[in-house]
Amino acid sequence: PTARGALPLSQPRPGFCDFLAVWGKRTEDGRLISTRNLDWGKQSGLAKYKLITVWNIEGKTPYATIGFAGALTASIAGMSKAGITVSEANLDNANVTFRGFPWPLRLRHIMEEATDLASARKVWASANNTAAFNFLIGSASDAPKGPAAMAMETMKDFTAYFYDNSPIEKEAKWENSVIGKPMPDAVWRSNHALHPTVMSTQENLWNDTIWRYMELHNLIEEKSTGGKAMTAEDVVYIVSVLGIKGTNYLTCDQDFAEGDNIMSIVYDPSKHNAIVSWEDGMTDQDWRPAACNKYILFDLSRVF
Repeated sequence: PTARGALPLSQPRPGFCDFLAVWGKRTEDGRLISTRNLDWGKQSGLAKYKLITVWNIEGKTPYATIGFAGALTASIAGMSKAGITVSEANLDNANVTFRGFPWPLRLRHIMEEATDLASARKVWASANNTAAFNFLIGSASDAPKGPAAMAMETMKDFTAYFYDNSPIEKEAKWENSVIGKPMPDAVWRSNHALHPTVMSTQENLWNDTIWRYMELHNLIEEKSTGGKAMTAEDVVYIVSVLGIKGTNYLTCDQDFAEGDNIMSIVYDPSKHNAIVSWEDGMTDQDWRPAACNKYILFDLSRVF
């Protein structure tokens, strides 16, 4: 893009998403705060049936899935009583298979079984990947010392695990320029791979995905350096900036025709708080992206 906040292309885009996790020296009390933006398929009708579903299954950790009634049995976002959070972002890649654990159910399985990052990784590694996606798993119990979150770049038969300050991420290149900018106590992704194995097979590498990765880095750094500690409100600000509203990320005073942010979430898992906004409207005239609507705080400790 030629200007901060402007998209480089005007043609329709595939579904985009992003996520981040911060903890330790970057946050108030050192606790984990993580996010998930869902940029995909606006005006589908799903938003008429916004839903948070709490699952209390005998012998399993209680957890909540956040989304829509049309995806009741799937987890496109969620948080468990044990403080595990799950997020996803698209990663276009042809190395896919039906012989594995479908990711929306797999994320539910992670929340049912995992109590920390080590057990989450073990549960993840026990099954095969189906599609190519970026995932984020956060763990409140691993904060403040961390690492309290891991990003996973996945495709058929391969998963790359990234923790904070990753040396592999630091060496990542796009068009002969280093684009990786890892930091301590933070993990984040847009729709771009940073592991060389995954990046070499990614079908499309958009300028926008790199810009959003860089913007996440800059906003995290801006809100958590110089002795500042990020609050949940700071993280709501960041996730609202990254939600795709139209041709400019930095304002809701614009035409939303090219926007597709249908759900925007901040997890504050040690407090069992989910802070959620959804899209509204079914026509071009009344549609508003989630990032431009009010964020609602749900205290899930009342139902876990």
